[in-house]
Amino acid sequence: MPALQSPWFAPHVIVYMFAYAMLGAAAAMTIYLLWFRKKEIAAKKMDLCDNLVCVGLSFVTLGMLFGALWAKEV
Repeated sequence: MPALQSPWFAPHVIVYMFAYAMLGAAAAMTIYLLWFRKKEIAAKKMDLCDNLVCVGLSFVTLGMLFGALWAKEV
């Protein structure tokens, strides 16, 4: 299929996979902190979750832009 041979296909998929990995790590860490550490949650750990979400959302946005460029080229 010609659309899959575009140079924008691989970066689009790789960026989305990285974004979902970051968001999945943030979700897993947040669930762990809320489920198993009910007593007290350190601010450093919540800041790490916040940073993972920010990085994940940034890469989702970048992946969407790559997808738009991929669609425009095809």
